[in-house]
Amino acid sequence: MKRGNKKLSRVPKVYLKIAIAVDGRSITELAKELKCSREELSRMINGHNPAKRLTAELETLLGIQSDSK
Repeated sequence: MKRGNKKLSRVPKVYLKIAIAVDGRSITELAKELKCSREELSRMINGHNPAKRLTAELETLLGIQSDSK
Protein backbone atom coordinates (compact mmCIF):
# COMPACT_ATOMS: atom_id res chain seq x y z
CA MET A 1 0.00 0.00 0.00
CA LYS A 2 1.33 3.40 -1.01
CA ARG A 3 1.76 5.96 1.78
CA GLY A 4 0.98 9.49 0.60
CA ASN A 5 1.97 11.38 -2.49
CA LYS A 6 5.47 12.79 -2.07
CA LYS A 7 5.16 15.11 -5.07
CA LEU A 8 1.94 16.60 -3.77
CA SER A 9 3.44 17.17 -0.32
CA ARG A 10 5.81 19.77 -1.84
CA VAL A 11 2.98 21.87 -3.26
CA PRO A 12 2.30 25.16 -1.46
CA LYS A 13 -1.21 25.17 -0.02
CA VAL A 14 -1.90 28.61 -1.49
CA TYR A 15 -1.66 27.15 -5.00
CA LEU A 16 -4.10 24.40 -4.10
CA LYS A 17 -6.55 26.99 -2.77
CA ILE A 18 -6.14 29.05 -5.96
CA ALA A 19 -6.74 25.96 -8.10
CA ILE A 20 -9.98 25.20 -6.31
CA ALA A 21 -11.19 28.83 -6.38
CA VAL A 22 -10.26 29.65 -9.98
CA ASP A 23 -11.25 26.41 -11.62
CA GLY A 24 -14.39 26.00 -9.56
CA ARG A 25 -13.46 22.39 -8.93
CA SER A 26 -14.32 20.63 -5.72
CA ILE A 27 -11.60 19.23 -3.49
CA THR A 28 -12.71 15.74 -4.54
CA GLU A 29 -12.31 16.55 -8.25
CA LEU A 30 -8.87 18.08 -7.72
CA ALA A 31 -7.79 15.10 -5.60
CA LYS A 32 -8.79 12.74 -8.42
CA GLU A 33 -6.71 14.73 -10.92
CA LEU A 34 -3.72 14.76 -8.57
CA LYS A 35 -4.15 11.04 -7.82
CA CYS A 36 -4.39 11.40 -4.05
CA SER A 37 -7.11 10.99 -1.46
CA ARG A 38 -9.52 13.78 -0.58
CA GLU A 39 -8.39 13.59 3.05
CA GLU A 40 -4.74 13.96 2.05
CA LEU A 41 -5.53 16.99 -0.11
CA SER A 42 -7.55 18.54 2.73
CA ARG A 43 -4.57 18.15 5.08
CA MET A 44 -2.34 19.91 2.52
CA ILE A 45 -4.77 22.79 2.13
CA ASN A 46 -5.19 23.18 5.88
CA GLY A 47 -1.45 23.36 6.40
CA HIS A 48 -0.73 20.13 8.29
CA ASN A 49 1.88 19.23 5.69
CA PRO A 50 3.67 22.47 4.70
CA ALA A 51 5.17 22.49 1.22
CA LYS A 52 8.42 23.79 -0.28
CA ARG A 53 7.81 24.24 -3.99
CA LEU A 54 5.54 23.45 -6.92
CA THR A 55 6.09 20.24 -8.80
CA ALA A 56 6.18 20.12 -12.58
CA GLU A 57 3.12 17.87 -12.56
CA LEU A 58 0.98 20.39 -10.70
CA GLU A 59 2.37 23.36 -12.64
CA THR A 60 1.23 21.65 -15.81
CA LEU A 61 -2.15 20.78 -14.35
CA LEU A 62 -2.81 24.32 -13.14
CA GLY A 63 -0.99 26.11 -15.97
CA ILE A 64 1.31 27.93 -13.55
CA GLN A 65 4.91 28.84 -14.39
CA SER A 66 7.28 28.93 -11.43
CA ASP A 67 9.91 31.66 -11.10
CA SER A 68 12.63 29.14 -10.25
CA LYS A 69 12.93 27.90 -13.84
